[in-house]
Amino acid sequence: MTIEGTEMILTVTEKASTDRLRLISAKRTTKEGGKEVDWILSVEGKKASLQSGGRKETIEVTEGTIGEHTVVRLVCAAEQKEGATFTADVLSGMEDQLQSGHSFRCLGKEQVEIGGKKFDAFKWENKGEWKVTRKIDDKEFPTSTRVDNTFWVSPDGYLLRSTGAGASEFVLDAK
Repeated sequence: MTIEGTEMILTVTEKASTDRLRLISAKRTTKEGGKEVDWILSVEGKKASLQSGGRKETIEVTEGTIGEHTVVRLVCAAEQKEGATFTADVLSGMEDQLQSGHSFRCLGKEQVEIGGKKFDAFKWENKGEWKVTRKIDDKEFPTSTRVDNTFWVSPDGYLLRSTGAGASEFVLDAK
């Protein structure tokens, strides 16, 4: 990806259990201008251990905590029906925080255009806000994180399109 003229390469790996897709570990490597930074996370019990750039942190998690990339799998695996809902506890790698109670809601069926073709899709929304206090050099800073994601899933459970934070968009390459 290129952000403000700077090329970045982001590689993400998430490992999950077959039991409710609970997060086991994650690794994110960012390459920018010849510099490489790793973000490594492992979960044991109700604690997630995070290491990044010499920093170490422990984050309390729940038995059902999933990773950010598992969200798409759950939305696609859910019953594709207007009014369907579910919640999940998500460990945000971008914010280094547990975001309990992500809510997902199917708004209904609509058509989405991809590559000049129209596809039937179920539109899902995932919205929420989490308030946290960050501690930096023994000073505390209150902050909040907002999530506003939209997913369009085919009746067969394939992700067709999604939009999210920072105006990011993923679209199926339909041929």
